[in-house]
Amino acid sequence: MKSNHLLAAAIILSSLLTGKPLFAVEPDLSTPKNAVLSFYKTKDSGDTNALKQVVTFVDPKAFDLVSENSTAVYQMQRLHGLIEKKFGKEEADRIIHMGKRDLKPVEAGKESINGNVATFTKQGEDEPAFYLNKIDGKWKIDLSKMKEVQVPASDLEFAIARMSIMARGFRSTADDLEKGVISSTGKEIKTPDDLLDDLNMNIQKSIPETDDKKSGEEKKP
Repeated sequence: MKSNHLLAAAIILSSLLTGKPLFAVEPDLSTPKNAVLSFYKTKDSGDTNALKQVVTFVDPKAFDLVSENSTAVYQMQRLHGLIEKKFGKEEADRIIHMGKRDLKPVEAGKESINGNVATFTKQGEDEPAFYLNKIDGKWKIDLSKMKEVQVPASDLEFAIARMSIMARGFRSTADDLEKGVISSTGKEIKTPDDLLDDLNMNIQKSIPETDDKKSGEEKKP
């Protein structure tokens, strides 16, 4: 039976995925709408330095969560592309559940500006999805007001750790697929099942030792 970590990876990230990765993203912060579009584009590109230009945040952990998510999404896209190249699109879609981000609700959304603050509401939604501040002539998203990071500190730490595990696991598997071998055993990756075994092993290896110990202790009667 395959490890549940693969299933967990798909569940955690399936709603966050996009199409092909973007490169050398230059954020456009001239308007609130452009800033929101830039947020999604930089986030999907895996370029965390560019992403940092788009947001403001008080708690560094808030950015850590968005940054780790960005890296995980990018590495998952990368792995999907490599699987498609070696085994075909059907196998790539089966192993890595991807969905393409729809930016139309953003492109048709509404910005509301009041001096140096603004809100942005996506088309079809009643409440603003983003709050922005104008800093040195550039519109930046207030990360502290995003629902995704408005969680208790312990939950935020957990989410960051889990996203980091996924990012490392997908990156290691993509690296192995590029080389054609399972790094931990030296076995050649010949079939999709070989790849699945490698992905499960890499995700398992990405779990910190303290997590493994804690998991074992929780299972004790």
